[in-house]
Amino acid sequence: MDEGNRVEKGRDVVLVGSFRGGTGNEVTAKRIQHHLESTGLLRVTLINVICNHRDAVPSTMMPSGSVALGIHLYRCADVLLSNTAPYSVVLGGTDVNEYVRNQSALEVMGRVVEGARQVVAFHERLGAKFRGLWPQHAQKLVLIAPAVFVHSPPPDRPRGMLHQRLALPAETRVLLLVAGIRPVKDPIFLHAALSRYTGAPRFHLVLVGSVLDQAYYDQVVAPAFRASDRTTYLGPVPQEDLHAYMAESFAVINTSRSEGLANTLLEAMHLCVPVVARDVEGNRSIITHLNNGLLYDSPDAALDLLLRLAQDRPMAERIVRNANRFVQTHHSLAAERAAYDNLVSALWSDRKTP
Repeated sequence: MDEGNRVEKGRDVVLVGSFRGGTGNEVTAKRIQHHLESTGLLRVTLINVICNHRDAVPSTMMPSGSVALGIHLYRCADVLLSNTAPYSVVLGGTDVNEYVRNQSALEVMGRVVEGARQVVAFHERLGAKFRGLWPQHAQKLVLIAPAVFVHSPPPDRPRGMLHQRLALPAETRVLLLVAGIRPVKDPIFLHAALSRYTGAPRFHLVLVGSVLDQAYYDQVVAPAFRASDRTTYLGPVPQEDLHAYMAESFAVINTSRSEGLANTLLEAMHLCVPVVARDVEGNRSIITHLNNGLLYDSPDAALDLLLRLAQDRPMAERIVRNANRFVQTHHSLAAERAAYDNLVSALWSDRKTP
């Protein structure tokens, strides 16, 4: 934390966003909370915005004399705009990729940007989108690469627990897809291609994550997964189990139509598990095709890459080695902690002592 902005012990920081179980925003918020609380100077409170109606999130929820950090320009808007606390915001991805297509949402997000001291983007591609949307506020932009925190499985944990849980033969190659279930994550994008494929090796797609859009799950995802013996929906799992399942998987898959930056891809790269991701902007920000991961633009292309990954061991080893090195170099916990300490220090410089 900058010496000139050192804060007094016991001050309040509020993290505001939609922190639904298993989402990237929730993982990001918990990691930031851990960083800020580790200083021993700050009390961190999370306000989980379930909906976007001000009446549902009254301003009294924010402690008096606090500063705030919002995650996702639209979802944190009502709380930030109905309070007088100084705040900064972290771009969520879908805010500048999807919500900007709605004029009323764009206007609301513009008001949030106008009031923010700083705006955080996870990478330059996201930052460029922000500057294009609000060039008059380009000076507020700060790039903070998200860090990776992975739970190491205990030494006595047996290997192959995911295969055992699903009663899969040991030779089956598990493709792990981690996503909060909603249309933008498009979890059935590869479903038909993988279900049709009957050759060797045998692949099995495992979907992990909370249902965030019940109608979409009931009408689209559930029928598709029930119809195939090559796919399984597990639901949400604890982070410790998730990382153990990752380490056991042949590859971690991303099918999103739009992505800010996928924490699960970074986690897999850290664990030396190959990542095979849809060729969208957020994924391109961390994956260089054939260098530290694989990018595809169609289900058939994804299947071809998976088969190549299974057949070309030197390529697979090179990819995971480069991916692990990339994460260690560009996504360190220490650098992220220092960056958010400085971000909050800047907010306290705007807040007069009550």
